[in-house]
Amino acid sequence: MSNQESEPADPRAAYVDKETANRTDHSTPSADVSNEYGSLREKFPDDPITLDNLLSDVGFTCYHYVVIIILSIVTVGDVMEAEVGILLGPKLLCEWRLTGFQEALTTSSVYFGALCGAMFWGNFADNHGRKYALIIMLLWIGLFGMITAFANSLWPFVILRFFTGIGLGGAYLPVTYATELVHARYRSFATFLVFIAAFLGTILGSALAMFTLVEPQGWKYYILSCSTLVIISCFFVIGFVPESPRFLLMTGRQEACLNALRIFNPKAVPRRTNLIPMQEETKKGRLKELIAPKERGVQFVIIAFSWFLIKFDGLGIILLYFERLQDDMLTSHCQGWVKTSTMTHENCHQMGKGEYMQITIFNLEVGFGALISFITAELMGRLRGMLFCQIVSVLFAIPMLVCLSEISLTVIVMVSKSFSAASWYTMSLYINEYFPTYIRSVAAGTLDIFGRTGVIVSPFIAQSLSKVTMVGATGLYLATMLLGLVLNVLMKHETKGVNQTDTSHAGDPHPPGKSKSLSGLKLDE
Repeated sequence: MSNQESEPADPRAAYVDKETANRTDHSTPSADVSNEYGSLREKFPDDPITLDNLLSDVGFTCYHYVVIIILSIVTVGDVMEAEVGILLGPKLLCEWRLTGFQEALTTSSVYFGALCGAMFWGNFADNHGRKYALIIMLLWIGLFGMITAFANSLWPFVILRFFTGIGLGGAYLPVTYATELVHARYRSFATFLVFIAAFLGTILGSALAMFTLVEPQGWKYYILSCSTLVIISCFFVIGFVPESPRFLLMTGRQEACLNALRIFNPKAVPRRTNLIPMQEETKKGRLKELIAPKERGVQFVIIAFSWFLIKFDGLGIILLYFERLQDDMLTSHCQGWVKTSTMTHENCHQMGKGEYMQITIFNLEVGFGALISFITAELMGRLRGMLFCQIVSVLFAIPMLVCLSEISLTVIVMVSKSFSAASWYTMSLYINEYFPTYIRSVAAGTLDIFGRTGVIVSPFIAQSLSKVTMVGATGLYLATMLLGLVLNVLMKHETKGVNQTDTSHAGDPHPPGKSKSLSGLKLDE
């Protein structure tokens, strides 16, 4: 008998054989197999393990919910701050006797600032960490938001909103952090929880407006309330949110990465855990890496223009709805093609509690969008899910070309915006799954510039051009929504269930779609 035959069988190889036999459909490991895998970890603690396998062992624990809730509070504050411009535009039009262009400027100024801040926060997060970027961003938003409340004329308000917007340029960071915190099979659920927070932010924002904006100078209390929530969320991040494990491992801090994971599940990360290190990345946050491989560069351009159109159309539909809601001639006394508003600061109508209640109900679409995004992204995949949502959004936006009652208008816009929001949420998830860790934040930030450009341009169409030709403004939005459909069809590389890439090195321990088991034996995800 040969020496090879006399050697005892390797239990780790036996585990892999059993795992392969039990999972011919590439499904999630059974409980028995997972338990056996855990016992093997205890028997062979010195065996190397990848971060993806370790994240799988950690699972989704109670402390994950704690961190996600804190990220949600951050998102709620950010969304309420962003809602300031949308809700205050009609209010300031009457109170400060603004023109249509000046009203659009009060809405767009924050997005001009976000345009400038988006790339900065992405580069900062890729070089210094997600947590530190979140802390500084929140303090910036809160402080400038509070100062804005003391502005008493147009230009001080516009300038201060611009500086507040610089901070809001990093509003995508909670999503980036959430995708890096968990294993691939939990990413969609983690981001879904953050997106639900965006829904709560819009509901709270419009509900707060119902009690503050109806009063003279009430918008000051509205802004102070939003800014206070942002600063409070900053202290929660400081006290309870660890740094991203992927960022720590990418920067060579292996023990810090393990300590961060132990916060979530200490039993899954024993002291002798031999985590496979990454070669320290020297290209963190470099813009040219976004387009360095030709295939990634083409994909980046398609995503960029799609992101612009999604944000442009999403905000535009809401602003057109507000314009029509504020003028009775466009709803109660209208037939045929939608008419152009004749309202100015001379005859403007201040919205009351009834209109703000209607807006609060309308904002339920954000919650519906988060739910639709989660379902379609899981059942259809990221790309097909986005395409489906955009098709439904366009179909329900077409009736906006004709006169509708307030109830009919609210229903069709609500459905259209729900699916538009779902497409936006799925795109956010896709961006953070597609780009590797070492440029993930700068990719999200750079792409956010295109999105912010869309929301900067949109108010000048919805709030300014609509006062010249409402049919023309509505038709323009429908045309750009159709263009977005075409771009979505051109996208490639489905990311559902695929492990995130971390570095630019060929020896990356966990390339997309594959993961290594104990002793380097490969397992399907």
